[in-house]
Amino acid sequence: MSIDELVAMSEPMPPTGGFIEGSNPLSAPLGLHSLLVRESVQNSWDARDDARGDRPVTFRIDAWDLDGDRLDDLRSLMPVDHLAGFARDADATGGITHPADSIEHSSVRTLTISDRDTVGLCGPTTSGTAWEPVREGVELVRGQPRFANFVRNQGRAKKDIGHGDGGAFGIGKSVLWLASKCGTILIHTRTSDADGRPVERFIGVVHGHDFASDEHRFTGRHFIGRADAEQPRLIQPLEGADAADARRRLPIPSYEKGGIQVFGTSIVIIDPYMSDDWQDEMLRLRDAVRWQVWPKLLSGVRSATGGPDMTVHLGWNNNAVPVPDPTQDSEIVPYAKTLLDCVRDRSLGEPDSWRDNIIDCQRPKKVLGDLKFRRAGTVDENVFHLTGATHDLDRQRQDDDPGSHEVDPVVPFEAPWGQIALIRREPLLLVRYEPLAERGTRPSVDASVEVGVFLSAQDDEVEAALTRAEPPAHDDWIPAQIRKEHRKDYSKTYTRVTLKRLQNAKSNFLRKLRDVGPGHIGGPEQEFAKRISRGLLAGFGGAGGQKRPRGQTTGGKRRQSARGSVELRLVTSRPTDDGVAHELALKLTTKTTVDGPVTLCASGSARDNVGTLDLDGTESFRWTTAAGDVVEGPTLETTIGEIDELALEVTLTRAVRFRPSVVIADDEGGD
Repeated sequence: MSIDELVAMSEPMPPTGGFIEGSNPLSAPLGLHSLLVRESVQNSWDARDDARGDRPVTFRIDAWDLDGDRLDDLRSLMPVDHLAGFARDADATGGITHPADSIEHSSVRTLTISDRDTVGLCGPTTSGTAWEPVREGVELVRGQPRFANFVRNQGRAKKDIGHGDGGAFGIGKSVLWLASKCGTILIHTRTSDADGRPVERFIGVVHGHDFASDEHRFTGRHFIGRADAEQPRLIQPLEGADAADARRRLPIPSYEKGGIQVFGTSIVIIDPYMSDDWQDEMLRLRDAVRWQVWPKLLSGVRSATGGPDMTVHLGWNNNAVPVPDPTQDSEIVPYAKTLLDCVRDRSLGEPDSWRDNIIDCQRPKKVLGDLKFRRAGTVDENVFHLTGATHDLDRQRQDDDPGSHEVDPVVPFEAPWGQIALIRREPLLLVRYEPLAERGTRPSVDASVEVGVFLSAQDDEVEAALTRAEPPAHDDWIPAQIRKEHRKDYSKTYTRVTLKRLQNAKSNFLRKLRDVGPGHIGGPEQEFAKRISRGLLAGFGGAGGQKRPRGQTTGGKRRQSARGSVELRLVTSRPTDDGVAHELALKLTTKTTVDGPVTLCASGSARDNVGTLDLDGTESFRWTTAAGDVVEGPTLETTIGEIDELALEVTLTRAVRFRPSVVIADDEGGD
């Protein structure tokens, strides 16, 4: 068949019953960006192709604005006008947008999530078909019926759980269509079919709400593909040349890797719930990758000389967004080094032996894992940045514009350290972060420069116990949900004891910190570094209108010239129609006898933990003199004697941290 013969068909409710759309058990305190990254990376890792050798699995997220011919190509793959089961159209609010409404605009956003060096969505294209996993006549490791499991089934067979996989429920995939305003994903895979032969496949899946029509009930799922010749109500994927034609019409990366065609899958999310500029949205996704999957990006974990499990690439409209190596990321590196200490069984020894803990169970006797605490470093490296997604920024934006969408934080804490990363060993799954200090309390010691890592034991029974204790989002361990299956099933005991021993070790650690005294955790150096960190102005929210104590600097650098240097002090911040305006007071800090006209030059840099960010002209400057005159632009002609009477307003239209600077230009034009 050709693309012109594509059909979209609603799934009727089977007489024996089936899953009804409209509710989903996938829930977590994480925001969309983190949940999307966590679940997608986990699915890709679970489908890793063992034939890849020592190559890491490649994972990509690419954002696109489609218009013109590219949008026409997308529309050609979505014959969805007649579909029902959508509570929201172009004029209504709430519910799921009809996919026809999402693609009627002159430009449509898509988000493509891809993996390479996986087995793809292999096996039979329908559920309920027995299958012996093979590929080109050889047994296919991890050859579950992945197409049927992903496209057709809800849930996951128990026999398919384990073997280093992160997933256990088979419902994490739902975040992909939940991330779409119209519940629509288009799927292309290069894989092996039920006979073990390489094949390309394309199918679309739309998730609305259940509905009734002509005395028949429908599940709310709709499929886009070709009608099965023998079962007209069954939609099958396009295959072969037709699937390749569909691939060329979509923003899907190549399947070529190292000069050969590899297997993998690409999923195109139509009209995602991401409404800010792609640059900001991709920085949020970058931060989600950094904080949620860094163990899989770290070399030397599986073996001392081995590479990482995965590589991650991000981009928008062919603009790359670099993802830092965990060992080069100043916020993540303390956790990364501590994890390497765990896998290599490195201990500090006396007098710091209390930083190394073995978590074990006595009845029955079992080592459950290792917990190690390490000093993170000096706080001047601690410029914590969750791009446009901190609690304060979101609160400010919601107050200023009640109609703006909410952006959840990438992680549920506001400083990078002072956490314990809980990691399940076999899949290197970061389950969650446990705070060293309980939320809302002030510990008697400052643990904000400390980190911990718990790595579960390399033990099949421990792995199985923790897997069973995880909810669908795999972001916690809940012993109460484990049901004892036989007399010697100790899964609940292992999980319960793990959590109890972790809490005991944490309490002991905080007690030891009190014993060693404040000099051990930074002292005056820490306070100086905090002042530097406070100098970063926020693009949205800023200081929330609160004035800083007199004498507290913004942290902007002092630049020396022959005529003096200028110190900046943040007076107040306020929201504007364009973003946030920060008012700065200026003070000449170097005495000089030179008088006469000078030129002040204002500038600044956007920062996060990785380094500088491109401002793209999103900052603006305005000077106010003692006489009340207003001068727009970064430069001002004035005199040395008037510098202390000036005010400088910096307006930022993006959610970045900004470090301001003002210098005095010398007569020769230098600083």
